[in-house]
Amino acid sequence: MPTLKEELLQRDVEAFFEARADLMAGVSDLTDEALSQALLRFVQALRASGETISDERFKALLAEYAATLRIQHKAARDLDATRYNGLIVRSACRSGLVTDLTEGAVGEMRAGAVRDLASQIDKALTAAFEVPGE
Repeated sequence: MPTLKEELLQRDVEAFFEARADLMAGVSDLTDEALSQALLRFVQALRASGETISDERFKALLAEYAATLRIQHKAARDLDATRYNGLIVRSACRSGLVTDLTEGAVGEMRAGAVRDLASQIDKALTAAFEVPGE
């Protein structure tokens, strides 16, 4: 079983969340730029259709379209439990919280072992935020 550092310091926690952010960068995210481009395409398609609508109806359609885009991108970003556990373990490997397992080896582990290790990592991160004596 891979070894998790016994005590996580601030630098360890920061490194973990930085590695996690790096790994999440490949997952769909709705940036302001992406939303602006999608809304621009919506307006262009509406104009191209030649349909005329009131300002109120246009605002309502625009708001509905933006909400739909946000929901679609959130769904693309949400990870199922198995992929989330893999993300946690890979982040811990990349950041050095797990000392004898490589990030690339995580995919070759049994899913139950990844789940158990992710749970240990979660407990260690939670303990890192506890203040002694409180």
